[in-house]
Amino acid sequence: MSRTFDADMSEIDDVSSDPPANIRQFVMVFYSRTPEGTGEGDEDAVFAGHMRFLNHLAATGLCPISGPFGDDEPMRGISIYDSTSVDEVETLVATDPAVVAKWLAVEVRPWWAVGGAALPS
Repeated sequence: MSRTFDADMSEIDDVSSDPPANIRQFVMVFYSRTPEGTGEGDEDAVFAGHMRFLNHLAATGLCPISGPFGDDEPMRGISIYDSTSVDEVETLVATDPAVVAKWLAVEVRPWWAVGGAALPS
């Protein structure tokens, strides 16, 4: 099944203008393998701690979407934080057991979603 849509672009006249009212900011974290490919400590134990960390954040509502990619590429997964502060999220993910043990590296980026963007509760 293919879907088509007709986007009305008439309101877009200057990409440098203020963002539209229906845009919402989040913070996205990209998890990648470290260049070495391995970290410190027992991998199973470290990743069990990583899952507890993410499950706790999901339970609090701060990070309701998180998961791995379905392939074996160096970029392993993403998390979307219901936050507008890159600095706060960077500080938080620096405590992730898989990051602390150097099994995963992170890139933290601001992300804006257009429309009725809502994260699951």
